Amino acid sequence: MRLLSLLLLVVVVSACQQPVSVEPDPVSEDKFRNAHLVPRAQTAGKDGDQTALVFAVSPNSLLERYSILERYALLERYAIVERYEFLEAFVGFSILVNSSELDALAAEMSTDPDIAWIEPDFPVKGPVQKLALDPDGQMLPPTLRQVGADKSYTRSGDGRGSVDADIYIIDSGVSHPDINVVESRNFSTDPTADDLQGHGTHIAGIAAAIDDKDGIVGVAPGARVHNFKVFGSSGTADVSVVIQAIEAVIAAKKASPEMEAVINLSLGEDVGTPEDTSLDLAVQAALDAGLAVVVAAGNHGGPIDTITPAHEERAITVGAGFFGMDDFSGHGAGVDIVAPGLLVTSLAPNVGGVYLMDGTSASAAHVTGAVALYFGKRKQQTAAEAKDWILTNAKNSWWAFPGSTPRRVLDVSGMRR
Repeated sequence: MRLLSLLLLVVVVSACQQPVSVEPDPVSEDKFRNAHLVPRAQTAGKDGDQTALVFAVSPNSLLERYSILERYALLERYAIVERYEFLEAFVGFSILVNSSELDALAAEMSTDPDIAWIEPDFPVKGPVQKLALDPDGQMLPPTLRQVGADKSYTRSGDGRGSVDADIYIIDSGVSHPDINVVESRNFSTDPTADDLQGHGTHIAGIAAAIDDKDGIVGVAPGARVHNFKVFGSSGTADVSVVIQAIEAVIAAKKASPEMEAVINLSLGEDVGTPEDTSLDLAVQAALDAGLAVVVAAGNHGGPIDTITPAHEERAITVGAGFFGMDDFSGHGAGVDIVAPGLLVTSLAPNVGGVYLMDGTSASAAHVTGAVALYFGKRKQQTAAEAKDWILTNAKNSWWAFPGSTPRRVLDVSGMRR
């Protein structure tokens, strides 16, 4: 039985139960978006010959009248393996299908007015380089001085003070006693939310390491860190896993509207098109919910137009640089600001000293800390106001940046009492 037949059966049954006059949406021939990413969806850790897809239900569809359980039953009756259901970013599902059935299924779903779009569930990654160090006592990383964190209202490095704000690190996990982790959730296939590779802990340390006698200190010391692990030991995560984590943050914001929070997404993927992906839609939903979202520009050394979610214009997209822009950094007019990303010192997982790392991931972490610093001082402010303050108070670089990148360099020294 094909999915279209079952969907039509559901609509017919619903119409018999309560008469409703509905004009079907125009049929689109382009509902299968980013089909060139299918090979990546087939090789992103799937078993056998399965392909991972994400699809959304049309906003006007009668299917939205159905309860969650009925929608689960719908998928089960079609013999599709369901992975996740999405309710916050969009109404839809992540599924697995046999690759041999992919073409027929995609063709059928593309002509179904109840389906808004279909997309391969491609992987995203957070690439990083690292070199271990082991200092004695607490270190004030040189990059924090560069961005003026030692002159902000918390005076990072003076051994006291904390920031009253929430940071959601959607990454490889966070594992270190020098970070104020208030929540840990594991969305990955690893058995634990602990950080097994170091990327997430490094990011969290830059943003919010506690100002005490140990480890390092962050831009927003002691801010409440929510550890949402999406990267397993492979260092990649399917986009549906990242969306699931973003949806959890949106749900938390809706449950506590007064919460001022920032999401750090030091991850991304070149999808070969500037068009929105399902991940971009999730970021847009987070922004619409009142959350700030900070995104790494990528380490590919080229324009960000085709990098998701870096090309999402309402997010704060961060490139790497200080005196000039680092060669590896993504660039272009869509990069909002740059921050240090070369040889950045931060925490290693658990209690294993510190790492030096390169990448726009680290740059984004500095800006994430800056947003938290803003929220901690200026209550009842919006994410848009936080972004505006950070861009307005940035330093103007003397050096030209490539690709029409604005010459804005992060500076939080003006965030005073």
